[in-house]
Amino acid sequence: MRAHGRVFGYRRRDGGGAPFFKSDGGADDKIAVIIRIEVIMSASAISYHVSPAPGGHRFSVQQRVPVAPGSEVVFYMPIWIPGSYMRRDFARFLSRLAITDADGNAIPFSFDNPSRWRLRVPNGCHELRLTYHIYARDISVRGNYLDHERGFLNPCASCLAIEGSEHLPHRLVLALEGHRAGWQIMGAQTGADGAYWFDNYDHLIDTPLMFAAELTVLPFTAGGVPHDIVLSGKTWDYDHERLRRDVQTVCREAVLLFGGLPAMPRYTFLLHLGDNIYGGLEHCRSTLLMASRNSLPKPDNSNNQRYIQLLGLFSHEYFHTWNVKAMRPREYQHYELQQEQPTEMLWLFEGYTAYFDNLLLVRSGVIDVQTYLNLLAEDIARYRQTPGREHQTLAQSSYEAWTKLYNGGEDTANSSTSYYIQGSLAAWSLDAWLRAHSDDGVSLQMLMHRLWHDYHQHGAGLDEERFLRLTADLLPEDLEPALRGFLHRLNHSTEALPLEEVAAYLGLTIHMQTAASPGELRSDAPEHRRHQSSPGIRWKQQGGRYLVSRIDENSPAALAGIAMDDDIIAVNGYRATDDQLERHLHHAAPGNAALLHIFRDNILEAIAFTLRPAPADSCNISRDPDAPSAARTRRRHWLNRQHDNE
Repeated sequence: MRAHGRVFGYRRRDGGGAPFFKSDGGADDKIAVIIRIEVIMSASAISYHVSPAPGGHRFSVQQRVPVAPGSEVVFYMPIWIPGSYMRRDFARFLSRLAITDADGNAIPFSFDNPSRWRLRVPNGCHELRLTYHIYARDISVRGNYLDHERGFLNPCASCLAIEGSEHLPHRLVLALEGHRAGWQIMGAQTGADGAYWFDNYDHLIDTPLMFAAELTVLPFTAGGVPHDIVLSGKTWDYDHERLRRDVQTVCREAVLLFGGLPAMPRYTFLLHLGDNIYGGLEHCRSTLLMASRNSLPKPDNSNNQRYIQLLGLFSHEYFHTWNVKAMRPREYQHYELQQEQPTEMLWLFEGYTAYFDNLLLVRSGVIDVQTYLNLLAEDIARYRQTPGREHQTLAQSSYEAWTKLYNGGEDTANSSTSYYIQGSLAAWSLDAWLRAHSDDGVSLQMLMHRLWHDYHQHGAGLDEERFLRLTADLLPEDLEPALRGFLHRLNHSTEALPLEEVAAYLGLTIHMQTAASPGELRSDAPEHRRHQSSPGIRWKQQGGRYLVSRIDENSPAALAGIAMDDDIIAVNGYRATDDQLERHLHHAAPGNAALLHIFRDNILEAIAFTLRPAPADSCNISRDPDAPSAARTRRRHWLNRQHDNE
């Protein structure tokens, strides 16, 4: 392990980039003009001064708000952050709120609700001064983090909004003092006054900042725009040039698909490294990522699964630059940050993004075809292992994201499906359908290009009807009823996706087999190691105990009375161990009886049931050697390959 300070690109000490103007004869005058403009703007801007507070993981915020005497002011903390569709209630991290006028006189305020306050501005008062603390140990892409070595700031989780003034310019100063003086700050460029300036509150909360004593910065260019990969955290030795090269290759493939980037001066990947962390959240000009340091590419050039997953994360969040940030659902043309804001369109904005994240890896040549097919097979297995797909449609999954996907509890698998997994497979199905009905002349790549340029031209938020109309425009007019029916099947029914037909059209074969371990997605294990039977439950080992962690609602064990968190102590009279549970519950003949002794609420119970045949829900995908020539050609076009053996 080595320190994170080695820089393979360049260093920034103050968060700024190149100067606003080159050093010609008039540069000082031009900078002076900008400073004067920013001073004038600051009189009407909402201003934040953020600094680390003593005592650990905490930011101190000093906020200034221009006001009219006698007016009523309402201010709030967002309850969610765009891109993460679940209530977060960021006010839970806020404390020690106090409000004064410019002379330090206290101004009383009252709650409207736990995330919203109001006050009456005293006569003669033209500026409010708010002070508060934000607790910063939310190690997620949605929150804030601060320790003695590094940190990141999400303004959505740390800066109060002034209702009715969200459209005004916003200004933020991140003051790092004491032992943090001189730390690097990345994520945005400061103005000539050393502050970060934002057009409005939405722009402010769309700009996370990362900081540390030194950050590793890997620069490259894609679409004519400078890009940076910024890494924070200690790492093992890794191949930094490969990371830079692979991410650049994927970004260029995405830019090629859409035909250019949205207007921006720079794009930044902010990667917070740690142990056993993973996630990403898109922003217009950046993304905040989290991953294990073990996911970085190894110097021996091996393609480990964690690195491929990391590249998929880069690809997924970058694709969002177009698909949800620059091109939005109709409901998100304006964010309502004080309430849940559901949409049925996450199948497009998240599900289709999930389809393209790995597809871009193979189309760009960063991974080979079989590696991609393995990733696709794992998604098919996840889909098949989710019985909730029979009870919730893809559009419902999108709309109910706020209560089901991340917050559905222990019964999620039985009651809901994932707009990520099922949405990506629906995208694959539509991609094949478009190709099949256009003699391979129309593809989902072409459609995404069309959607983006239509949005860029007209600015109209996307709903399903507009999506259908723009798709139909690429096809013969008489195909619109068939297209409408196919999209209804994908988005509004619980009918199984036509995955076998899609695979055959592309010269592939899907092999569904029984698993060799509970929940296994893909395996090359021999037949004798695969499961013969299933109780319809899964368990996890915790502190030497075997606790039931998932129950298929119509399984033999569920119907006999097994419950979540039951503590399994014996199976068929044998003490519960990994081997005994496997032997008696998965490798016995279907139809055999099983007897479990369990503790529930510290009461011993004995529950018997009959084993059912093991489901064939582990997936492999192979290229069909006997596929027609036309199918092999379509597969090459789909994967961007010249030859079958690539």
